[in-house]
Amino acid sequence: MFHFFENLVDPFDNRPIADPPPKSVWAFLLENCRSFNMVLVALFFATLITATLEVLFLVGIGKFMDYIQSQTDIILDNLWGVVIAFGVFLILLRPLASMIDTMIADQSIDVNLTQAVRWRAFRRVIQKSVGWFEKDLAGRIANRAINTPNSVKRLALMTLSDSAHGLILVLGTFIVLSQMNIYMTVPLLIWVTLYVALTRWTISKVEPLSNAASEAKSTVSGVIIDSLTNIHTVKSAGSEQAEINFVKQSLITLRKRALERSAITTKMEIGLHMLNGALLFAVIGGGTVLWASGGITAGELIGATLLILRIETISKWFIRLAGDIFAEIGTIREGMKSISQPVDLRDHHDARTLEVTGGALVISGLTHHYGKASGGLNVVSFSIKGGEKVAIVGRSGAGKSTLLKLFLRFYEAEGGSIAIDGQDIRTLTQNSLRRHIGLVQQDSGLLHRSVRDNIAYGRPYASEQEIIAAAKKAKAHDFISGLEDGENRIGYDAHVGERGIKLSGGQRQRIALARLILKNAPILFLDEATSALDSDFEAAIQSSLGDLMEDKTVIAIAHRLSTIAHMDRILVMDEGRIVEDGTHDRLLAMGGLYAGFWQRQSGGFLDVDAA
Repeated sequence: MFHFFENLVDPFDNRPIADPPPKSVWAFLLENCRSFNMVLVALFFATLITATLEVLFLVGIGKFMDYIQSQTDIILDNLWGVVIAFGVFLILLRPLASMIDTMIADQSIDVNLTQAVRWRAFRRVIQKSVGWFEKDLAGRIANRAINTPNSVKRLALMTLSDSAHGLILVLGTFIVLSQMNIYMTVPLLIWVTLYVALTRWTISKVEPLSNAASEAKSTVSGVIIDSLTNIHTVKSAGSEQAEINFVKQSLITLRKRALERSAITTKMEIGLHMLNGALLFAVIGGGTVLWASGGITAGELIGATLLILRIETISKWFIRLAGDIFAEIGTIREGMKSISQPVDLRDHHDARTLEVTGGALVISGLTHHYGKASGGLNVVSFSIKGGEKVAIVGRSGAGKSTLLKLFLRFYEAEGGSIAIDGQDIRTLTQNSLRRHIGLVQQDSGLLHRSVRDNIAYGRPYASEQEIIAAAKKAKAHDFISGLEDGENRIGYDAHVGERGIKLSGGQRQRIALARLILKNAPILFLDEATSALDSDFEAAIQSSLGDLMEDKTVIAIAHRLSTIAHMDRILVMDEGRIVEDGTHDRLLAMGGLYAGFWQRQSGGFLDVDAA
């Protein structure tokens, strides 16, 4: 039975993501709940039946009391039919309806809808460009992607199930009271009017506070995750107390927003207690007068009292529910700042797959200032023959990293073009472009997965023998064989920690090089690929890299000039332009910027701050 309800909806369907994304909270809710439409409708009707049975039960108690009172000589045999009917109702019918209601809510919707929205949120977020991620805290983005789905699920359940239950109870009570005596409905009508007014006042105050509290909560999560992710920086700087104070300020803001919301809730509850007290007094007092005058029976008075007591209980929960609904709306609205944003860099509708025939690169008038007036690249043009090895050097901020990001299409160039074997990269699918490019950066970020998974990341179906062979070429096999993590996983099964934190910088770099060797892409980008290695390992790996670079187009960024002196060409960048182009010997003979770097290098490294 559980499996039946659990599998009514597949939370991981591949239904296309809406494009453009929904802009309003309710449109966002409808879009993400579309696969659950049938089970949500089933939940509504199950709730309708459950609430109706609750009303009938409370009314039935009053009817039963009237029946007993009407019997002058109670004979047990005459009561068996009533007792059996109550038994069937209480033991079978009512629990069955409640079970179906609960099964749909808990097994079909609760877990599945949360995971479905989270799945869709991640699918949308991960499609965003690198530039989009660089504009926000990773912790805040993750918090939105994790918490927003919970709010979508709770909002769907509250509006369709919880709200329906309360409304059916009030409507059923009104119908029952009107059948008893029309005057019994007057207190309820007055109460409903005042209750709606109190609810609207509460919502008007709570909604903006909920939005502010949700944003403050997301900021706190982002700040905490940012501090913990960079724990080495925090510890090495001795800045634990500074981080504590920084987080404290965010928590103070969150506390202030939460207290403001709590104050409104407290005022609402005080007003509600007074309102419910007046309703109880009016129904019980008025009902007693009507009973004394023969207007209603004692059983009807009992049934009416039980219904009003139930409404009192529901009303406290329901008005809190109204506040919670807008709290969830606030969370969803805040989460939509990340989740429901259009993909800023997408493939053209007719994008083609890259076909590398020789690996020739042509850069024409490439310009990119990150949306600003200056910085980045400024009308850069050069070409690289297929199989040519080219180094790029320059001071910090000269535009080297920007050039690599545009090659990989992490950003869309603001001007000019990049072509690979005559194919403009803007006309290609991003995945096919990056599959043909191998990249090792100075900061080799690894995933918190096994060593095997990290090496095979660019080629997931590689065999064990191929993975080990790549690790050996990167001089990583020996240290990998001796690894063991906290879960007693060893060797290639050992997990490396967040961003590879359990490994040294040199070990991370060698695993990244093994990944590059295994991927065997025809175009290689090396951004200080051996910077974290000591001299002995660097010398050993250079020969492996030499074999890897054979017949490949290579662009290498380096500060250690000795590692690039043998390259076919060296491009010197300064202030976003190519200012020198030639071989090592030719550039030295020119006596220009590169020659100055070579003369002033310290320990073989480029003096990036040299004038």
